[in-house]
Amino acid sequence: MNETCLLVTYAKMCSCLATLTVPCTDKPQDTVNFRKLLISRCHMEFQKEKVEDVVKDFSQRRYIGNIKFIGELYKVKMLNDFIVHDCLDKLLMNQDELALECLCVLLTTISKDLELDETKVSWW
Repeated sequence: MNETCLLVTYAKMCSCLATLTVPCTDKPQDTVNFRKLLISRCHMEFQKEKVEDVVKDFSQRRYIGNIKFIGELYKVKMLNDFIVHDCLDKLLMNQDELALECLCVLLTTISKDLELDETKVSWW
């Protein structure tokens, strides 16, 4: 099974688990929504913007895999347009080689599902 099939499968599984509540680590009597935990984790991984941080903490391949996973989560409606547009903006602003590669990967993954506000798009 290739990486893309696995990411699609994981995203669909996460969609099924979205409403599951789990105990908080620091306060076991409290619960938190699985979707919220997943989004927090994806956000944390995405925020590793500097290439040095990516290379130091984990491989570039894993970082790109996380970007693909973010795209797959968007396709199953686990992430909303605002979150994905924010990711795209940050990748565009970074402008290093890894960020541009990730931008291409994310756009390729979500292009069929991406909704653009055409009133805000300037073509000229």
